Amino acid sequence: MDKKKLLAALMAAAVLGLSGCGDKTGDTADESAAQTVTETQETETSAAETSAPEETTTTTTTTTAPPESEAETITTLEKYIGESDALNAQYTFALTNSTGSVITSFEVKYGDGEYGEDLLPYGENFDVDESRQFSFTNNISGEVLTIADYSVRLTYEDGSEQTLHVFPMSEITSAEIRSMDGFPFLVYIDKFKEEENTMETERTRFEEDEKKARDSSSMILPEETYNKTDSSSSDSSSSDSSSQASW
Repeated sequence: MDKKKLLAALMAAAVLGLSGCGDKTGDTADESAAQTVTETQETETSAAETSAPEETTTTTTTTTAPPESEAETITTLEKYIGESDALNAQYTFALTNSTGSVITSFEVKYGDGEYGEDLLPYGENFDVDESRQFSFTNNISGEVLTIADYSVRLTYEDGSEQTLHVFPMSEITSAEIRSMDGFPFLVYIDKFKEEENTMETERTRFEEDEKKARDSSSMILPEETYNKTDSSSSDSSSSDSSSQASW
């Protein structure tokens, strides 16, 4: 009986040993399979990342076209006022005579200075509804002045004169000279392509000039008053002399 029990115990131990070895092999196999799966997944993921296109960020850039150069915007007309070379002048624009009268002289003044020479070419007039190229550079002592404080004196065919108190050369791209109620004014297109009008400003300045002229004339006695005063003084002096002589 003891031998049978011992044999049975040895067989049971052998079975248990074989069973343990089988579990270890299975575990190893399972671990190998899991590792293989993991490596496969990592390889697929890496391949997918490699083959997938890179994500790009689209940036929209608005490019503003550079403004046209002054030379490109100049329309050179056949006749001119001022300088014939429009491209090299400080100020250049088209100017139209819409006053209804022929202009025979066009003089420019800067600030409080004196009016310059006539800018119309010798022997030419600025006719009614005529458009000319106005080109002007203000040089004083070799320096180019850029402040747009200019006025213009116009002389008409009948010899009368009018003054444009406001003539903003640096702002104008094209302009018309108009006239009403005895004074001239400008209607012009500025650098921002907007229409500007100096009518109210010129009206105010015209009325101020008229008032100054009236005030100045009222302070001067008419010539007839001087003559009457002188004659009456002479008469009284003569009568005094006669009285003294008779006395």
